[in-house]
Amino acid sequence: MKKRFTRPRLELLRSNSLKILRKIKSSCLNTNDYLIIMVESKTLLVTGGSGYIGSHTMVELLAGGMYGFTRIVIVDNLENSSNKVLDRIAEITGTQLNNQFYFEEVDLRNKEALDCVFTKYEPVHSVIHFAGLKAVGVSVSQPLYYYENNVGGTVTLL
Repeated sequence: MKKRFTRPRLELLRSNSLKILRKIKSSCLNTNDYLIIMVESKTLLVTGGSGYIGSHTMVELLAGGMYGFTRIVIVDNLENSSNKVLDRIAEITGTQLNNQFYFEEVDLRNKEALDCVFTKYEPVHSVIHFAGLKAVGVSVSQPLYYYENNVGGTVTLL
């Protein structure tokens, strides 16, 4: 008598893992069987990702296949940029916002909002930190504002 192949009961984990269902064509499985592959989510956070350097980095990351990350999240307060940049990133790379990459309009100095971003996209494995103000003239005329934004934002991020 032929031994029937039985699979253990698989429970879908309610974790931050990406679940991929792939139809299997095999002699030991029926054509209606599915293999569940659990792939650990790996999140990259890019602060200042809609700025000049950040947006160019995003294009390279997305065009290069995301370099092992399962999602990339841009965090930016849009003080020196525009959300139109997000559409341009998607257009250049052939990707979609809220599919391959995500955007959160958050000021890094706002600890509660930043904590929410880390919770929403956990686990965050890496951060590329580009957020900061850089205009020389204004940094001389308003040094405390620049210090608060650039240093304070970095300290909150850490």
